[in-house]
Amino acid sequence: LLHFMPQFVEWVPNPQSADVEIIHLGGGGNAVDDDMPTLRRRSPAKYGYAAFQHAIKTTQLPAEVYQRNWPKFVLTASFQNLTLWGISAHIFFRMPWGADSQCFNSHTMSQTHSGIVGLRHSHIVVLGSNIADESLLEVLFAAARAQLAVLHFGDEANSLCGVCRDASGQIGMDVQLPVQCQQTWSRHGITYSKAACSWHRSMGWTA
Repeated sequence: LLHFMPQFVEWVPNPQSADVEIIHLGGGGNAVDDDMPTLRRRSPAKYGYAAFQHAIKTTQLPAEVYQRNWPKFVLTASFQNLTLWGISAHIFFRMPWGADSQCFNSHTMSQTHSGIVGLRHSHIVVLGSNIADESLLEVLFAAARAQLAVLHFGDEANSLCGVCRDASGQIGMDVQLPVQCQQTWSRHGITYSKAACSWHRSMGWTA
């Protein structure tokens, strides 16, 4: 991740020298996590916490605990629509489930990102291992159409594109393979001649 982060971001070794400290909340799923120690601790970073809210209903804490803390954070990002839980829009960044049309433009086009002139998209980062529930195929096809590399974290088995590899590790060409493996495929009436999984790079499991 350090290699792919934008140049305007500086990663520092400890929160004492940081502008913000990034924390993950509700990430354990199925009521195995307890975020109270983190929420009770005051961040030593200059502006405090920036949070990523994973689950809400399946954590050990009631939603009210998170609701009380969101206004204290510089920003909270989530795949969940936290405005339904009362968060103010100006401190909330909603991340898309699947392929957000605003994110998928050809990397050959001149464009800006987050107001930073001259920063071009060249890749998309996706997380997770549940292909269906996390819309990973949808993201892969959208990225392939826009000629964007997909860096995939969190799927140790490479379940999305591992099925495409032959004994030599090359993308297969058998039409019986899943559509993401096929060299020729179509979406929305347009035919493409490079397998969607050619744009995919599995980064394995990170912790």
